[in-house]
Amino acid sequence: MADIRKYLVSNGAIILVLFVAFVLRYWNLNYQSLWLDEVHTMIESDPDTTWEYLYAYLKTIDVHPPLHYLMQKVVFIVFGHTAYVARLFSVVAGTLGVAAIYFLGKEILNKKLGIIVAVITAVNYYALYYSQEARNYIFLFLFATLSFLYLLRLIKRPTRKNSLLYAFLTLCLLYTHYYSLFLVATQAILALVFIAIEKKEERLKLFRLFLLSGLIIGIGYSFWLPVLLGKSGINSFWISSIPDSFMSTYLFTYFGNSNLLKPIIVLLLLIFFFNVAAQSETKHNIKKNPLILSFIILVSWIFLSYFIPYLRSLITVPMLFPRYTVGVLPAILLILAYGIYLFKSDLVKVIVLGVFVLLSLTDIIIVKEYYSKITKTQFDKMMGFVNDENPDNYPIINELTSWQTGFYFKSMNITADTLMGKKEALVDSILSKTSEKYDLDGFWIIRAHGDQDLSVEKRQKLESNFTRFREAHFYDAHAELFVSKHLLGSDFISISYDGFHENEGSIMEDENLIAIWGGRINSKPIDFKPGDYKVIVSAKGTSADGEYAHLKISINDSMIGEYYLTGDFDEKVFKYKAGLDSMIVVSVELDNDYASDSGEDRNVYLRNIVFKRIEKEGL
Repeated sequence: MADIRKYLVSNGAIILVLFVAFVLRYWNLNYQSLWLDEVHTMIESDPDTTWEYLYAYLKTIDVHPPLHYLMQKVVFIVFGHTAYVARLFSVVAGTLGVAAIYFLGKEILNKKLGIIVAVITAVNYYALYYSQEARNYIFLFLFATLSFLYLLRLIKRPTRKNSLLYAFLTLCLLYTHYYSLFLVATQAILALVFIAIEKKEERLKLFRLFLLSGLIIGIGYSFWLPVLLGKSGINSFWISSIPDSFMSTYLFTYFGNSNLLKPIIVLLLLIFFFNVAAQSETKHNIKKNPLILSFIILVSWIFLSYFIPYLRSLITVPMLFPRYTVGVLPAILLILAYGIYLFKSDLVKVIVLGVFVLLSLTDIIIVKEYYSKITKTQFDKMMGFVNDENPDNYPIINELTSWQTGFYFKSMNITADTLMGKKEALVDSILSKTSEKYDLDGFWIIRAHGDQDLSVEKRQKLESNFTRFREAHFYDAHAELFVSKHLLGSDFISISYDGFHENEGSIMEDENLIAIWGGRINSKPIDFKPGDYKVIVSAKGTSADGEYAHLKISINDSMIGEYYLTGDFDEKVFKYKAGLDSMIVVSVELDNDYASDSGEDRNVYLRNIVFKRIEKEGL
């Protein structure tokens, strides 16, 4: 017990930092939907698929090495195949990354530097972001840190244990992301430099140990080398050309492009490099001078790991992208931490570190609203809406992301068919009933990850034959249910832009909308049967002075509902009970019209109002 108490007291600071790091990474873990690349992880590491399938897919299609998928598959087998489990695995890796960089800072100089860099890493935007994403990038950060940790230990203390651990961790790095090839190439150059400057009596020993590590790494990676060589022939990629300013751009990207942090980042970099410039050492004293040693390793780590892929991007195909370079981030964080450490006063160190943490958390939590603002494609909400609103099991058109949404088909037990192909061509086939497959009473069109809408001409043609019966808009995702007008009959009534009196509102025929600039518009009289109806309003609004347009829906001058609109075409559902057969008039009123001095104006854009008799089964 006394030993445990002693350990906790002596390591209380790093334990507290790791606890905070874990909380920041775990907080609101599943608030965002899985986005496109994360869904790839869920599908490729599916525990129900065979290991042979995973290997074949990674070998022929995916652009990443296998380690993360293999580890994720094992985690899924043990703990379950869910988004929470996938992301929690990254949370653990991200927290371990903070611990790893603590040990690297401690190895470079001392425990105090380790604490400083751990604190900075705990609140770093990039390290936090990828610790909440079910992808391999935080593992790249972790293994890059550990690999360089044992590279440094091998340089400072040439032992077989350090040689073997360096080889093992570097293999993990290589099997995590292909960008790690440039990190390892940098390490090879550093190894040659330190062998060359080593004292003669120690040079051979260091050479042999690096040779041992190199042989293990070479043999261990040879199993994947044919796959790598096959992918090296790629002559086109989705990444655009790399600008000359990419290094400075990436530097601030790692910190979320925070304007709050930019001045302090630049200040700490200057302090580090000015102090390095003031040093004067011979080559044999380098390992005994932490500042010079860290300069050689960290600057080489950054510069060469950028420069080598930059050259390749210029010569062959662009391959640099900020998240691919997350393996460089530990070196940048260490330089910033060293910059703080170089303040002579401990009080100043604490103040500067405290300001850095405060500005980082302010930017993350308040400016970026990281934990409360949706920023990722809402596949889960879109597919949940389709699943809940598709009792007739109508087929689904999904041009861009049909493979990815297969994960939700499986997890939500969705049995509807997916119509494969270009959405415009599929709509033509449905309208023309080119085969029995396309003779449909209804179908869905879903779009996500930037998928474009139908053309105006195609949508007008579609809506002359089908009614847009249900619709929901989510972040970067959209779902629409179209039902044939001949099916709806008297139990389903849809009022669109042409169902209102002329000269009331502004018809936007190209967008199938009617705009309300202020006041009230009235529909043409509608013949209604008695019964209970669900009333579905599809509209969006604009805001002024922080308040959105407020809408009142009335039938025969009796209000049935009211609500504030949003900037998206959301649906609002009300209930209405019709008495005897009668004619009704639907009124839609914008009752808080306002135009601000800054040019903002509250307006309403109404897509349609659908009445559905609740007694009818199915729809």
